[in-house]
Amino acid sequence: MLKAVVVVLVVAELVLLTAFRLAPAQATTSDSLVYTWGFVRPGNQHLVCKRITIHPEKEVVSQTSHHKLVKMSSKSTIVEDRYCSHLTKPSL
Repeated sequence: MLKAVVVVLVVAELVLLTAFRLAPAQATTSDSLVYTWGFVRPGNQHLVCKRITIHPEKEVVSQTSHHKLVKMSSKSTIVEDRYCSHLTKPSL
C-alpha cells in the first residue's frame, strides 16, 4: 500500500512540475488529469484505476519574494480499468 501511495505522489509531483515549467508567463493553467492504479481506501487490498484531477484554485503573491504561489486542489475518482490498461498494475 505504501508503494502505491508513493507512486501516486511522485506522479502528481511530476505532472505539477511539468505543467508549471511548460506554461508560458501570464498563461492560465487548465486542470491536469492523471490515471494511476491505487487502493480503494487505506487498509484495503483492492486495486482500482483512479483518475486524479489537479486544479489550481488561486494565486497568492508572496510577501518575501516576487514569486506567485498557486494553491492546488485534487480530486480522486474511481474509473474503469481500461483507462489504466497502459500502466503496469502493481503486485500486492
